[in-house]
Amino acid sequence: MRLSQEKADEFIKEYSLFLFEVAQAHGAPDDAQLLEILAFGRQAFLSNPTLLNEYQQNYQKMPSWIFNAISNLMVKNWVYLKDTSQYSVFVNTDENKSYAVIGLTEPVKNIFDRSGMYIETGVFICENSYICDGIFSNAVVIETNNKKRYSKLFQEQKSLGFFYKKPVAE
Repeated sequence: MRLSQEKADEFIKEYSLFLFEVAQAHGAPDDAQLLEILAFGRQAFLSNPTLLNEYQQNYQKMPSWIFNAISNLMVKNWVYLKDTSQYSVFVNTDENKSYAVIGLTEPVKNIFDRSGMYIETGVFICENSYICDGIFSNAVVIETNNKKRYSKLFQEQKSLGFFYKKPVAE
């Protein structure tokens, strides 16, 4: 499950333009690779969320659904626990919640070819789904004992109603 290719392409274009502009305005290294620049821009945006409104007013007007998706972006150090045929399970240990996350253009499992990892990435809400922004940093494989611990935590979260397949009003 994922966004339509047309919507994914539109999101990627607008999100990348925004993050690139923010990165350039905030001193991204000249020799950085594109994903490093985008991650730098994302971090600068997270440090100052008003940059999104400024960009919308002063640069290019992005469609409202993209503006809303970026507005609710959650960038965290997730535990990418496992995959199902429909989604990947991301555990947020800081908030004791887990999410069913789909990839923007392809399943997350196709990017890493494995689960059981710590990853820093962004998750946004769009079309009644949690979607990964595709910008990954600090990916580290989880040791077997820790994966078992996180699997148990996920089962507890799920049984207590803290596993979210679809966005809910909080």
